[in-house]
Amino acid sequence: MARTPAILVVICLAVLLAGCHGARETEDTAFITALGIDRAEDGKVKFTYTIEIPRALGYSGGGTPAAVDGPAVTTVIVAPSVAEARNLLTSTMSRYSDASHLKAILIGEDLARAGIGDVIAHFTRFREYRDTIFVFVVGGTAENFIHKNIPIVDYLPSKWYESMVLSSTENNYSTRTDVHALYLGLKDPGRAACATYLAVNPLTGRDQPSGTRSPGTRTDPYIAGGIPRSGTGNPAEVAGLAVFAADRLVGVLDTTEVRTLAILRDRYRNNRFLVDDPLQPGKIIHLMLRNGAKPDIDATLVDGRMSIRVDVFLEAELISNPSGINYEKGEKRKLLEERVSALVTRDIADFISHTQKLGSDVFGFGRFLRAHFITYDKFVQADAESLYPAAAVHVSVTTSLRRSGLMWRTTPYKNPAAGQEGR
Repeated sequence: MARTPAILVVICLAVLLAGCHGARETEDTAFITALGIDRAEDGKVKFTYTIEIPRALGYSGGGTPAAVDGPAVTTVIVAPSVAEARNLLTSTMSRYSDASHLKAILIGEDLARAGIGDVIAHFTRFREYRDTIFVFVVGGTAENFIHKNIPIVDYLPSKWYESMVLSSTENNYSTRTDVHALYLGLKDPGRAACATYLAVNPLTGRDQPSGTRSPGTRTDPYIAGGIPRSGTGNPAEVAGLAVFAADRLVGVLDTTEVRTLAILRDRYRNNRFLVDDPLQPGKIIHLMLRNGAKPDIDATLVDGRMSIRVDVFLEAELISNPSGINYEKGEKRKLLEERVSALVTRDIADFISHTQKLGSDVFGFGRFLRAHFITYDKFVQADAESLYPAAAVHVSVTTSLRRSGLMWRTTPYKNPAAGQEGR
């Protein structure tokens, strides 16, 4: 009899802690995997939902039902807020709408320029939304992008967003941003917020660089929507980075500037880098470039003016040398290293100059001022964001050619004319 109360307690705990009271079957749930947000009339907001269809993934032959003609459906709702849009969405479908698997939030450019603080606040507090949800800014409207984004290789829209973001480390022409990183950028007094940039490409093959090519390289700068390509593939693409001042979009960094940001962040890992041959104009040298050490960066206040110092060390590997000039050793090797250092130095200076004009310290040079203040409150009062546009900048880059690929000594190609003379 003495054990009866303990047994009853165990039984009650087993019932209460089972965790199945709020369970829902998959076939009773509509999983939202992408959400587009645009400005609408009368101060309202347009929400475009992508809802994936589980039975479309498991269907196998026998004639495709009319209702299963794709992996996902879209629904557009106009409402004053995210919460009210979800209420209205529930009234349009027989299943419970679940956002716990939301993969991507897409913000239209017009809304981003007006301010995203009110919208993002909902996703940072409610438990249904994870802080790892990818955040994008879309050139044009998010609604149009979602309708045009029809993945072919990945098939699922959610998989496309994840694959495109994670593959950005292959070229560093874009970077990953999520709800947590965006929220910190909106709150941090030492740096500005940013978001991955998306757009729809017209697939005409037309070359639309976002700016002029840097002297000494063959790489044109692009942002999404301007890459010269054609064909029958998915017109959606990821390239560039949207940057904010406070919570308003103020500009877009191109692929060259995003690559430079990766170098400053010590995230540049074995990426291809093209330079003009220093000794044979018209030829292109291809290198694999990476951060050889964490950049040495500091910021100080001199007579009330912010001063930024940047020292970068890079390691390079020679992977293509069409000219046949031996750059592996001696003075020629030093000449190639100096050419790379000069190009990266100019890229960093141009990146800082552009973001200063935008008034957006997207890298976060302002955070390096914290060590020069006794308290955090005094650092906040200094307003590093207002000091950044007029900051003095000193950049130094050193490059070391550590490897030469599968060859240790380059020799020139045969001269065709000389070969004919010998016959």
